Amino acid sequence: MSGPFEYPHSSAADSLPRFIVNHLRQADEIQSGISPNFLARNWSPVFKEWSTRAVRDAFYASPAFPRLLNADAIKQTIARGVQDGVLAYVTKGHEGRYQTFIFERSMQTDDVEISDDVSLITRDTASAYIAARTKTVADDSPVAAGPVLITVPDGAPTLHVVQVNEPEPGTQQFFPETPLGT
Repeated sequence: MSGPFEYPHSSAADSLPRFIVNHLRQADEIQSGISPNFLARNWSPVFKEWSTRAVRDAFYASPAFPRLLNADAIKQTIARGVQDGVLAYVTKGHEGRYQTFIFERSMQTDDVEISDDVSLITRDTASAYIAARTKTVADDSPVAAGPVLITVPDGAPTLHVVQVNEPEPGTQQFFPETPLGT
């Protein structure tokens, strides 16, 4: 049987607002949270780096993105994406280097800043950055990626993902952002 009796009506929920929210959830128009993989799949090809503010704005402007019931869901998605290695959380430094670079590292939701100064990059971009920043001298032995805490000159701790395998005898490994002797 088809007709108007197939459609739900307002008495299907406690209140009209609850009915509307339930209907929008069923249609995937609004969600309480979002997967970091959703961001990676819907990454704008225009951006190599996507500011956290632009990511947030995309959820409220783009019809391809669902509306979120909780604004902190974006911060949760970013923190989870960084921890899972889907995204990297970065701020620009000098000469194209990142001052802050957090990737595959636990991150608290409260530590995520929504701003034009903070950006996200994809796993591929983060891996390419790590490969470019990780250098060996006098040996082409492989270097594994992992978390290391490096402090910048102003004393604020900055997380960088660079972990060095034990060097072969006679091999020195260095990283330009790390002051010698630390």
